[in-house]
Amino acid sequence: MPFLTLFTLLWRNLEGVLWKSWYQRVVGQRLEGQEHRLIMQELITTT
Repeated sequence: MPFLTLFTLLWRNLEGVLWKSWYQRVVGQRLEGQEHRLIMQELITTT
């Protein structure tokens, strides 16, 4: 059980890093300033 919990935490962390890098590369370039920050804040609160 502890191994599964550790694996899940690592996977979610990796997933978050990959998702953020993808988001910043693909979507972030098209947005600027306040709009970008609002979307990021929305994503952080929903996940």
